[in-house]
Amino acid sequence: MDDIVILITTPTLKEARRISRVLIETKKAACCNIIKNVESLFYWQDKLRTATEVLIIAKSTKRKFKDIVKITKKYHSCEVPEIIALPIKLEDKAYRDWMRKILR
Repeated sequence: MDDIVILITTPTLKEARRISRVLIETKKAACCNIIKNVESLFYWQDKLRTATEVLIIAKSTKRKFKDIVKITKKYHSCEVPEIIALPIKLEDKAYRDWMRKILR
């Protein structure tokens, strides 16, 4: 199992909670952390923008990533949502075993 951490930003806490709940209920993610008040700077439509966003940190597996993208886009209000996956190189065995049990 190729474990990953997925970073997803949303414009509102309500949207972050909804996406996280669907990811957990469908067993696409084992856990989602929601961090409020993330300050973001980015270019959009050739202009430098700033926004206060909400960050979801989801723990899952590489094979579930496409489903996570599909679910996120369904419930996300942005035209191009941030959905980035990073590999987990090291993790506690007990946590890894718990994730595998949840994501079966």
